[in-house]
Amino acid sequence: MRTTLFASLVLVGLTSIALATPTRLHAAGGSAVTIRLADARLPAIALSAAPGRAYRLRLVGVERGLATLTDLTDGAPRTETDLVVRRGELLLSPPELTPGHAYRVRVTGVEGTVVVWLRPPHAPGSPTRLRFDARDLAAPPATSSDELAPVPKRL
Repeated sequence: MRTTLFASLVLVGLTSIALATPTRLHAAGGSAVTIRLADARLPAIALSAAPGRAYRLRLVGVERGLATLTDLTDGAPRTETDLVVRRGELLLSPPELTPGHAYRVRVTGVEGTVVVWLRPPHAPGSPTRLRFDARDLAAPPATSSDELAPVPKRL
């Protein structure tokens, strides 16, 4: 009787531990990208942040814990940063982490890792901005009606 009761309690205890800890680390909160590091291509999550704000990485099934982030960026020292997971989220702020770098995220007690890339904030003059010259900014010719007017093309 005691053996059966003890075995049942052990089984219940092991089951609750298995349910409390996810088998693999899964993350959300960014867009899926493939990054190239040292001639290897890795799936990663690209995170964006507003200027002056922290990057947010949601960890699915992990409410609390300690995460270790290792810098994977080519040419950068392999630094490790420890951050606390709170309410299933990691806040990655620029003083400890560098925008434009890739990091491997490992959570203590959880199998697997996730690679994240911190998108740099948009900088003025970057290639994603459109630039117009003075001719483009000049006021369009005034017309007396709402008719469509041909615009000469420049090649």
